[in-house]
Amino acid sequence: MLQEIYPLTFVSLQEPQPWGGVGNSLLQEQYPHKNTNATNVGNYWHIVDDGTRQSVVDSGSLAGRTLRQLVEEDPVTLVGSRHQAHQPFPLQLRLAGTAQPQPLSVYPLNPPGGSDIGKNTQMWYILAAEADASVSVGIQQRYTQQQFLSRIDSLNLGELVQRFRAQPGDAYFIIPGRIHALGAGLLALIVQCNDTMPLTIREADGSLPDPLLDRQTILESVDFPNRTVSRIRSESSDITLNRKVPLITHCTEFIVDEIRLIEDMHDRADGTTFHLLTPLNQPFSIRCANGATCNVEPGRTALIPAGLGYYSIRPSAPSARLLRTVLN
Repeated sequence: MLQEIYPLTFVSLQEPQPWGGVGNSLLQEQYPHKNTNATNVGNYWHIVDDGTRQSVVDSGSLAGRTLRQLVEEDPVTLVGSRHQAHQPFPLQLRLAGTAQPQPLSVYPLNPPGGSDIGKNTQMWYILAAEADASVSVGIQQRYTQQQFLSRIDSLNLGELVQRFRAQPGDAYFIIPGRIHALGAGLLALIVQCNDTMPLTIREADGSLPDPLLDRQTILESVDFPNRTVSRIRSESSDITLNRKVPLITHCTEFIVDEIRLIEDMHDRADGTTFHLLTPLNQPFSIRCANGATCNVEPGRTALIPAGLGYYSIRPSAPSARLLRTVLN
């Protein structure tokens, strides 16, 4: 059992990706304190418990411990009342910076056995975007399943996909069966259930994948009937009081709210779920009923253990914004 509980922050893990690299410009503008020496870093992991890839606590009495070690030692206090020690931490959180477009992909409705391909649910929150950056999510409503399949070997398949101009503050809900890709010139915060691999429908340059997907695999993987719009538009009205803006509310795995603060906000981790708190535009400090404190700057995430109890968030200045992610 954990002898001391307090808000946890972790060492950021940098991970190269073929589409990575924009972190050296957009990331530096957003978070100048981050080390961005690597030229092709695509992912900056805040929270991850995935085999050898592990978040490591960076301060306090638990410094140097991995997230996996903490889960195994006290899953109920850290994660929540339903969690067991053998289960990995249930969510992952990362920054993704794109210098090149990502491949057009889908997390399949019915994953093939014996591979790393699997289901996943994600939320993308756009932090920064170059002027012409775009996000591709879902199939345009005017195209039928048959029309999509008839172009599956065509180089102009991308014309059938919904493409949105990327705007900071917009969010996207990516569920199994929904085609998706981040375009070039984006910095996004991603909450996800796991790090399984999606199926690639088109490479980033528009060419066919190798191996080529057959039509039956695509039929079993893509949710053609579901054409709901995945974008959650940014809500930009002025505030004079603290406000919670729901972003992801109908997901069975997690709930995400944007919190806008004018003054201190009081909250409670009641034992059922942890809280992940990610500043968007300003630092904030956390003060807990047990006396623990923590300062969190943009570009990092604080994990409030499920058993911590009452805590407050103090913004460094009015109009602070943060994301709060909890289990559903």
